[in-house]
Amino acid sequence: MAKGQIKKVIFYLLPIIGLIVLASIFLVNLFPKAAGGSRNAILSWADKIAGKETVKAGAIVIEKTHLEAINNLKTTINKMKESSEPECYLSYQSGPGSDQGNNGFPALGQKGTKIVLEAVTSGTRVTVFGGEDGRQENSFEIIAGVTPCVISGGSVPQHFYDKFVLNTMTKADDSFGAYHVFVNKIIIAYNTEGYDENRIAYDNSGFLDFEDGGLLFKAGSDICFFPTVDDIIDPSGSCDGDSAVGLDDDCLGAKKNIISLSQGRLKQCGSGPKPVPPRLNGKLS
Repeated sequence: MAKGQIKKVIFYLLPIIGLIVLASIFLVNLFPKAAGGSRNAILSWADKIAGKETVKAGAIVIEKTHLEAINNLKTTINKMKESSEPECYLSYQSGPGSDQGNNGFPALGQKGTKIVLEAVTSGTRVTVFGGEDGRQENSFEIIAGVTPCVISGGSVPQHFYDKFVLNTMTKADDSFGAYHVFVNKIIIAYNTEGYDENRIAYDNSGFLDFEDGGLLFKAGSDICFFPTVDDIIDPSGSCDGDSAVGLDDDCLGAKKNIISLSQGRLKQCGSGPKPVPPRLNGKLS
């Protein structure tokens, strides 16, 4: 091919290549807008083989194992909501967890997946963040009829311990001795401030130890998480509730000692819908 012809071909090809690049950028940015609040997942075969789901909206990448754990968390919350038990526990853990099984989630990774639960008018919004900086929204779902809660703050952990382990709380105590507390916001993420593990924060608490053993506690419409006290702070090796941060990690963790220590007072959430009140003379009581 003559030199002049080669130059001509290059001259015509360059604008076409430029148009293809611009069209690709436009389509990638169009997808998230067209798909609303869902993940708008554009999955590549290579990502599926690698065990990752990739949402091509600002390079958001969420590990498949993380998504499975988050979906199981949401399923567990819905099961607890439907349980007839007014107060009960259930495990959200779907795999081996992390930190030798002491935490129910897989290791979420530095600058990786972040889970945020926020109180909204209709219930609790569960938002998943990902991407290189862990700040890009990947998906959200509102679980109606439940509110976020923690076993933490003030005398709350001690009251929980007194009620379910020591069995020393009376009905009169219940009225002023709160053993769970509503919060506006809970954040679960991988924290690298000398710990390199999954940690939990709520409202303005800062990140706390999170050796929860994958357990949640239900009290009415409250779905509660368990911040814990690390052995470094309390090396006694025994379960107690004498810290405002939360229960000692020896109450929970991989062994979940609090279940046996409660001697049946801490019940597991059963399945099935809440019971309908009995009818009296054709009317609901």
